[in-house]
This record gives sequence, structure tokens and C-alpha cells, in this order.
Amino acid sequence: MPLLDSPETAGGALRAVAAAVDQLLDALHRLAAKYGPACCVLLCTNLDTLAPAAPSDAHWRTVLVQLGMSSAQRARALDCYAVYLQRGQLASATRERASQELRRLQEHTSSHTAYWAAAAGLRRLLTAEHAAYAALGCTLRSILSRAQLARWVVCSWPFFPSPADLMAALQQESAAAAAPPPGAAAWGLLPRRE
Repeated sequence: MPLLDSPETAGGALRAVAAAVDQLLDALHRLAAKYGPACCVLLCTNLDTLAPAAPSDAHWRTVLVQLGMSSAQRARALDCYAVYLQRGQLASATRERASQELRRLQEHTSSHTAYWAAAAGLRRLLTAEHAAYAALGCTLRSILSRAQLARWVVCSWPFFPSPADLMAALQQESAAAAAPPPGAAAWGLLPRRE
């Protein structure tokens, strides 16, 4: 690669690649926020084969290891993910109420106006959920360095670089690190409860 032979051009080339990756992620997350079905397709497709597929949790743990996040980055990411999960719980409760309302409307003869109102509520809810997903992606992009963003995209292949799945892997890893080792209670390593 002649472009990367000299230190002067290597730095510029790497900055150009990092900027291109940042631009790609920005476009993908805006697409995910604006078009819910596109987001669902992106998250459930092997982009290499274009077949429906979902990556395993092990895939995202491997991607997480490759990023080499600092403890400060991890803490910020976990804080943002906690807010995302809290919003998700509220949205889930709202979605359940909307589903119950639609079932109630189906059981009883209702006016078309009631159906349209329920459908509009569901549409607003889905739009808010996709906007929260896109916001999580933007927040993660602000936490990671450009080199980490590039690794995120490359290591996620052949799957879409999903911020929610990556943060779930980070949360699982953090919970596992905070848990006492197996057998710690048997050896008296845990504090006693009075």
C-alpha cells in the first residue's frame, strides 16, 4: 500500500477512513431512526449473505473485546444504556396498553375513528422507540474514538453494528465482573449478613 508507506500520508489516510466510517454510521443510525422497518431488517440480516439471521451474544462479546474501551468509556456507555433501558420499559408498558386497546376494539364493534386513534398512538410509540435506538447509537459514537468506531464496524461484520446489542454485552460483562466468584460463600469470602 503506497499510501500508507510514509508516516505523513498514513495519518491522513487513517483520518480519511475514520471520517468515512463516522459518516457511514451517522447515515445508518439516521436511517434506523427514520424508518423502523429498515432498522428491523438491518438488525436481523446477515449482510454478507443477505439471509435472515441474528448474531449470538458471543459475537457481541468478541466485538466488545476488540474495542478496548477504557473504564471511563465503559461507565459512560453503561449510564447511557441504563437510560435507554428505562425508556424501553416505559415504551413496553405503553405498547402493552395499546395492544390491549386494539384487542378491545376488535372484540367490540367500534368506530373507525377509535381504530385510527389507536393506530396513530402505536405509530408514535414505534417512532419514539426507533428514535431512542438512534440516540443510543449517536451517544455511543460520541463515547468511542474514531479508531474504535472503525473497529466496531469491521468486527461487527457481517452484521449491522448494533449499539443496543453491544451495550447489552457490556452490561453482561460488567455484571459478571461484579459477581462474586463461584464458591466464595463456601470459603467465607463474602461478607456475612447480620
